[in-house]
Amino acid sequence: MKNKKLITALTAIMLTTTSVQAISVSANDDITGHYFEREMRSLESLQIMNGDGKGNFFPNQLVTRAQFAAFLNRSLKLPTASTKTFTDTMNHPLKAEVHNAAAAGYINGVGDGKFLPNRTLTREEIALMVSRVLTSNGLNESPAQTSSFKDAKDIKYAEAIQPIFAYEIMGGYDDNTFRPKEGVTRAQTAAVIYKMYNLLEKQEQEKQKAELEKQKQEAEKEKQEEQSKEQAGNKVGADKEKIDTSKDNIVIATKLLNVYEDGMKRVRTYVNVGTEMKFLELIGNKVEVELAGVVGYVNKADVKIVPEDEVESRTYYKVSSGYLRHYITENGALGSYIFGPAPKFLKEGEKDYSFDGKTFTEGTYLQYFNYLPLLSETNYSAEDLDDYVRSQKPTSPLIGLGKVFKQAEEETGVNALYLLAHAIHESAWGTSKIATDKFNLYGIKAIDADAYNNAMQFNSFEECILYAAKYVKQNYLTPGERSFYNGSFLGHKGVGVNLFYASDPYWGQKVAGRMYVIDEYLGKDDWNSYKIALSKVPSLNVRSGPSTSDKLLYEHRYAGVGMIVLEEIKRNDGTWYKIKSDHPDYEEGYIYASGERGNLAEIIN
Repeated sequence: MKNKKLITALTAIMLTTTSVQAISVSANDDITGHYFEREMRSLESLQIMNGDGKGNFFPNQLVTRAQFAAFLNRSLKLPTASTKTFTDTMNHPLKAEVHNAAAAGYINGVGDGKFLPNRTLTREEIALMVSRVLTSNGLNESPAQTSSFKDAKDIKYAEAIQPIFAYEIMGGYDDNTFRPKEGVTRAQTAAVIYKMYNLLEKQEQEKQKAELEKQKQEAEKEKQEEQSKEQAGNKVGADKEKIDTSKDNIVIATKLLNVYEDGMKRVRTYVNVGTEMKFLELIGNKVEVELAGVVGYVNKADVKIVPEDEVESRTYYKVSSGYLRHYITENGALGSYIFGPAPKFLKEGEKDYSFDGKTFTEGTYLQYFNYLPLLSETNYSAEDLDDYVRSQKPTSPLIGLGKVFKQAEEETGVNALYLLAHAIHESAWGTSKIATDKFNLYGIKAIDADAYNNAMQFNSFEECILYAAKYVKQNYLTPGERSFYNGSFLGHKGVGVNLFYASDPYWGQKVAGRMYVIDEYLGKDDWNSYKIALSKVPSLNVRSGPSTSDKLLYEHRYAGVGMIVLEEIKRNDGTWYKIKSDHPDYEEGYIYASGERGNLAEIIN
């Protein structure tokens, strides 16, 4: 559930009327311009709250008990109940979802084995059910706020509904009343479910981060113990004398490890076992390395240092049949993938080495899709994407999902060609166990320690694709306080999505290579269709206009960030690029490219 950040708290405004009137606009549906349009469209895209398919969402219609139970079931992905709970829901279209919500303990019957599915709900009843959800997830802060309402005496479940105030899911009216017996519309309910959904997602993210940190701490403790044993009886620096500095050495990760910035405190990135890094220097118990063009530091106990000419099964690149193939050893077996078209500086059959897929012994290679920002559009239709899958894997369950990839692109701005390529790479064309059992095409939440059991469950591939587009966009493609944003392009372990998305140092290159292969098959309509610039310096500012006095929108911390150039602007102080912005509130941004302040960015195609 990694969607957009929690919306600004609507405290006094939130649910302050029984009917929030939509703004009068010309539209093909009944929610365009509505105060809660964003929330309703978000839930509709997640298939939590749907209209009738004819443009009618009925935002001002009061919500029934059965409908709210269904919203809870879909948003929380509740397990299927094994028993039928109520006598008056057996023929109801939402009976299964009612039973699931009841079995989870979030909604109760009214006595005599009945549920009264078509009875409308009150504000207090909705507050009670959402509070149960929050409490069951450990969110039980209690600000004791209900007593301040003028109508506090009318609130039957005053203590039980404290969590909805503590977490700003609901609030009171401007006249300091709560109006507990008032009905709730579908639009107002959408706002409540939306905030609850995002709050739980935020909690889930924090849990995962805590678990990852715990694993890192345990690994660090184990490493320190191993290091102590290894260095017992040896003088500090003795290992340094064993390294032949007259040779070019390779540092190879022997476990999942962090690469730190200077000081060994701030994590720059992390890499998987077997990742190769360039050796720079051994400084006490840390090794200075170069990875993807970036200097970092690793603990010596986590790596082995080997002369280049003694490395067994070293990763390399080779031109084969006009393609640049990357050969790597994984799980003891040598394999390869197409990274892109062969560079001009390498001939057929020639081999070369690179730590970042860019800088080679013989020249520089910039694979277009590896630097293309993913907040872009493909030129291919849904039918084109389906045709490609059908031509390569006639039995793949991905066939027919082209329209969903394009829907995700339209709704989120995330490139549909990328979404398909990522799904193919991650799920083996939709046939992996996680994809087959959990409809999870992207390995979402499949943490390395126990990928299958940690992987998120979806109800369909369609749901997974739409969710994944929002998940990747929020967490990796747009700047924000809780985002892993380091540029919205695939990249590598130096910068880009690959910096923190995957432990595999070549994940970004593999997906970019898949995008190239699909594009080549379909006619190369996407290759170089956007003009791309790369930042050449760290700390490059993106502003709202072509002047240093214009508003700072966000910053590119590292060099090598790919950006889509919309226009080149010549000014007295030099050249500015108008770029496609990654900021969610701005379509365009501006960067200083070259001139009196130096050469800060350049176009690469």
